[in-house]
Amino acid sequence: MKTGTTTTNRSNAILCLLVGLMLSIAFMLSGCSLGGKSKPANFYVLTALPEDTETIVPAEVEIPQLGVGQVQIPAFLDRPQMVTSVAENQIALSEFNRWGESFQAGITRVFRENLAVLLGGAEVSAFPWLQPFPRDYVIHLVVLEFEAATYRDEIFLRVMYRITDSKQTESFIVEEVEYTRPIQGDEIEGYSRIADAMSKTLEDLSRDIAEQVTQLPLLPQGDN
Repeated sequence: MKTGTTTTNRSNAILCLLVGLMLSIAFMLSGCSLGGKSKPANFYVLTALPEDTETIVPAEVEIPQLGVGQVQIPAFLDRPQMVTSVAENQIALSEFNRWGESFQAGITRVFRENLAVLLGGAEVSAFPWLQPFPRDYVIHLVVLEFEAATYRDEIFLRVMYRITDSKQTESFIVEEVEYTRPIQGDEIEGYSRIADAMSKTLEDLSRDIAEQVTQLPLLPQGDN
C-alpha cells in the first residue's frame, strides 16, 4: 500500500483548490475596485428670489428690521440625501441626489433672502445673530411638513410661524399655513425640478409673511 503517496496527493489537491479559490476571490475583488466605479452624486440647493424682483412695499411704509429665528424641521428631513414621498406612508432617500448644504440651512437662507428682496432691501438677519443691528421683530418658523410627493407630482409645505418682539416676550402673529406646488418639468430633469418646486413653495410662504410684516407697527428696538 502507498499510504504516504496517497496522503501527499490528497494534500496537494486540497492546496490547489485553496489557491484557486483565493485567486478567484482576488480577481473578483480587483474587478469590483477597478471596473465598478460608483455613480457620482448630484448636489442641489434651494434658490432665493433674484435681487431685481419687484418689491411689495408701498412707498410710504417704513419696514421694521427683522430677524429669522432658528428654523425647525422634521428629523427625517434633516439629512444630506433628498427625501421623496413615494406613497402615502413611504419615503425614499436618494444616495445620489443630495443637498449641497443642510436642508435646514437652505430653508433659512432662502427665507431670509426672499424677505430682504420682497421688502425692498430691508435688513434681515438670521440666527445665530452675526449682524450687529437691532431687530424690531423676530420670525420663528416650524416646518411641520415639506414633502416632495412624487406619487402625486407635487410639493406640500405646512408651516407654523410666529412673529414676536425682539426679546420674544410678546407674540403678534401666530399662524399655521399650507402650500402646494406642482413638480413641473420633464422626468429627465429628475431632482432638479423637485428643488425648483420647493424653492417656489418657499417663495409663496415668504410673500405671505412679507405682506404681514408691512402691516406691523414699528416698535422700540430691542438690544438683541
